[in-house]
Parts: sequence; C-alpha cells; structure tokens
Amino acid sequence: MKTIIILLTLILSLPLNGQVIDVNNFDEKLFEKVLFEKMITYRKSIGSDSIVWSEVLYSNIAKPNTIKMVNDNKLYHPDEGDIWKTPNMRVELGNELSKKQNFDILQSLSGPMFMSFEIAARISSHLVTTYQELADRAINGWSKSPGHKDIQSMDMSKDGAFGMAGCSVKLSDDKLNYFIEFDFSIPYCIYKKRD
Repeated sequence: MKTIIILLTLILSLPLNGQVIDVNNFDEKLFEKVLFEKMITYRKSIGSDSIVWSEVLYSNIAKPNTIKMVNDNKLYHPDEGDIWKTPNMRVELGNELSKKQNFDILQSLSGPMFMSFEIAARISSHLVTTYQELADRAINGWSKSPGHKDIQSMDMSKDGAFGMAGCSVKLSDDKLNYFIEFDFSIPYCIYKKRD
C-alpha cells in the first residue's frame, strides 16, 4: 500500500503538459521540434497556412543568430544581410524547397528569390518547467507584440508552395535565459508543381 501511495504521489507531481526541462541537460533539438510543431498548430488555429522545416534556414541563419545572441548575452536581431546576398544560400534554399515540395524553381541571376522574416525571444529559465511551456511562452509573447504577431501569422505560401522555416534555441552560459529565433521565408521563385 505504501508503494502505491508513493507511486501515485510521484505521478500526480509530474507536470501534465510536457517533458520537464533539466537546464543542465537541455535538449535543444527536442525544444526546436516542439516549438516548430506548436507554431504550425498556432498558425492553423488562426487560419494561416502551414510551413515546412528548412535545414538551410536553421543552419545558415537561425542557429548562428542564437549563438550570437548567447555570446553577446542580449536579445537583438543580428544582421542577416550578408547571408542573403550570397547566391549559394538562396540556391540551397531553392533546392531544398524544390526537393521537399516538388516544385520547379525560377532562378534569377542572383539565385532564387525569397522574402525573409525573423522573430526572436529571450525567456527566463525560471519562468518555465517544461519544453511545451517554453514554446507556448514564446508563441504567446510574439502574439502580444503587433510586429511579431504579423510575422508569425502572415500567409507564407506562394503559388502553391508553403513557406520554409527554421527555429533555434540556445541556453545562456549562466543558464538564466533561453534565446530563441524563428526564421520564415516566402518563396517568390516557384515555376510550376512537378507531377
């Protein structure tokens, strides 16, 4: 009987809405997956279109920018201008979109054309206990800021192709804050859907 009471107490003490965060073993990939799925759910709940994960945006923009914010220990929008000026990044993103969504891509002299948008957040580690709560806090915070809300809720599809997106998170070295970035790209380079 005592064992049953102890087990029941343990079960009842667990958060009901997600996996508990251990800041000493923070799982960035798990959080990024949770945040991305919650962003899709949020967008659908307000009537916006879906988005498709982009490893190119994650690797070239979202992750480097969260690293910059952590290194500077401040929330800001790092300059992405030089990244977007390089044709290679746009070609890689166009190739990724083409492969994942089965579209032929129009190439300009400087590579496929995309319009990009970015939102970022810094959230105190003391305010959340689960990965799901952290994702909810980021999305809810963005939805309370008119500029951020416009970005996270805008339609991203163009000519039948969904917008590409990637997100990244880093825990500050002192383990006091999570720095989060979410990047979106609208494709203006769709030629036609392949059969």
